[in-house]
Amino acid sequence: MTWNSSGMSPPPAVNVIDESVKRRLFDPPGPLPAFEEREAKETDGVRTTDIQLAMNGEKVPAFLVEPLEGGRHPAVLALHPAPGDRSFFLKEARELARSGVVSLLIDAPWADVQAWGRDLAEPGPGRERIVSTAVELRRVLDFLERRGNVNSSRMGFLGMSLGAMLGGILAGADRRISAFVLMSGLASFTDVAAVNIPVLKGEALERYRDIMAPVDPVNFLGEASPAQLFIQYGRRDVFPAEALERFAGAGSQPKTVTVYDASHFLNEEARSDGVDWLIERLGSGPRVIEVKAPSK
Repeated sequence: MTWNSSGMSPPPAVNVIDESVKRRLFDPPGPLPAFEEREAKETDGVRTTDIQLAMNGEKVPAFLVEPLEGGRHPAVLALHPAPGDRSFFLKEARELARSGVVSLLIDAPWADVQAWGRDLAEPGPGRERIVSTAVELRRVLDFLERRGNVNSSRMGFLGMSLGAMLGGILAGADRRISAFVLMSGLASFTDVAAVNIPVLKGEALERYRDIMAPVDPVNFLGEASPAQLFIQYGRRDVFPAEALERFAGAGSQPKTVTVYDASHFLNEEARSDGVDWLIERLGSGPRVIEVKAPSK
C-alpha cells in the first residue's frame, strides 16, 4: 500500500529539544574525519574500496562504492540496522553505482550490538551516544561531499531501523541531503528500549522516555522539508505499529509512505523500491552541462 500522505494529519509538534542538544546537532560538526584506503576491487564497472574513517577517536570500517565512469556523481550515505554492519546495503550500493551513484556505507556504533546495548540501557549515556553519533554522521557527510567525484548538490540517504532513526535526526539537522529513504524507523528511542529491555517498566520507563525525548526522531522529521522522504515499514513488524506510524506521520512534505507485507527488516521489494526512488530523485550518473556557442 502506497500513499503520498498529503491528507495525513501530522502528530502534534513535540517541542522538547533542549538548547544544549540543539547547539551540538546544528553547529558545524568539526574537522573532516581522516581516512585510510585499504583495498579496492573493480567488477562490472563498479569500484568497491575498503576504507577506515577516524570517528570519535576510533577507526571505523566503511565501504566506498563508486562508478568507474568519471565526472561528479550523486552520492548516498547508507546506515544499516542492528544487528548489521557496513555490508548490509552493499548489494543496493552496487546497484546505485551501476546507475552512476556513489555510496558510502559505514559501520555504525550499533555494529557492536552488545556495546551499543550497554550504552542505551541508561538514558543519560544513551542520549549522549545518540547526539555524538549524529554529529559524527554530519562529519561523514563533510567527507563524502568533498570527494572529487561527488556532486554535493545531489545527496541522498538510505537507512533501516536505527539507521532510519538517525537519518530522521539528520533530516532536521542537516540541509545537504535532498532525498531520504527511511526504512522501519520508530518514533522514539524509548520504543526501541521498551522491546529490547523488558525490565524497563513503570517509573523507570517514564524516566527513560523523559531523558531520551530531546533526541527522538519525531522532533526532527517535521523539519526535513524541502528534502523528500520515502518512508517504508512492514505490517508484521515486531515493534508496535503505532511507533512506526508516528515516525511516518511526523515527516514533513513532500513524502511518500509505503507499507509492505513484511517484518522489521522488510523485503527485496522494499529495498529495490528504495534504490529506484533514490535514482529517480537524485538522477543517475554525472550531470552534463551543455555549453552552447554564442550566437553570431
